[in-house]
Amino acid sequence: LASTYQRVEPTTQLVVVQRADPLALELLARGDADVALLTWLGEPRPAELWTTPLAHDGLAVIVHPQNGLPGLTLGQLRELFQGRAEDWAVWGGLPGSPQIISREESAGDFAFLQARVMGEAQVTLTALVAPTTEAMLAQVAAEQLAVGYLSVAHLTPQVRALAIEGVPPAPEMIAAGHYPLSRDLYVATLGEPQNATRAFIQWL
Repeated sequence: LASTYQRVEPTTQLVVVQRADPLALELLARGDADVALLTWLGEPRPAELWTTPLAHDGLAVIVHPQNGLPGLTLGQLRELFQGRAEDWAVWGGLPGSPQIISREESAGDFAFLQARVMGEAQVTLTALVAPTTEAMLAQVAAEQLAVGYLSVAHLTPQVRALAIEGVPPAPEMIAAGHYPLSRDLYVATLGEPQNATRAFIQWL
């Protein structure tokens, strides 16, 4: 987005800093960033925070392509990430104990999973932690019994996305709000955007 916008508006310079959502909000609050693109609007957040939805997204639950598991319910997903599922075969997957892979607690994907799926329950302490989306993809692709999660925008043939409550994370299902793990992505500023910042957000 930044490189495309600079071709449209060559007099505007954009510097992109990749940070987890809470750290992005800290940059905004300190005045070290003008705009943040967020996958999750958690708490705490600055009182003067201005936000608007930018896009629809879905959190895909991913397994190795050789795991034939057809899908999960939200209840099964919660049980799985609590570490209570002892064998994939019970649900129609490969025989063997699931290897849970999760994101770090500061990641927007983790916060969304916690709020929408886990509730008061906690992700198992035996879960491996993937520090980035790329690491999540690599770890699930390398382990036949692994399960993880990421934005549908990052799906590749290296992994397979599961249907949740019988609904696949297809773009049309996400756009219609039918996929249970659908979410909005947000653009945020401190106060209503002005001048060059406003122009950039209107273009987005």
